[in-house]
Amino acid sequence: MIVIDEKRIFQEIELKKPVSVSLNGPDGILPQVQETAMNITKRFGIPAYVLADTTWGTCDLNSNGAKVLGAEIQFNIGHTINTESIEKN
Repeated sequence: MIVIDEKRIFQEIELKKPVSVSLNGPDGILPQVQETAMNITKRFGIPAYVLADTTWGTCDLNSNGAKVLGAEIQFNIGHTINTESIEKN
């Protein structure tokens, strides 16, 4: 069972105070990613966009999708971590 670490996501949002965020993950966990997005919107009152494009891991972040939506933070969920952050978002 996949469990998304919402506590850590919420901590980042509280720290950086973005006006919107995006979430990206593999197709198999998109329902859980959607639930996390709804929890973000409910808790922080900000848009949380789910990027439903196919992703191929940490090398495929879909940063362009986040930029098009104006998301200040993008969370890449469900892949092995190879760095804590890449790019500004």
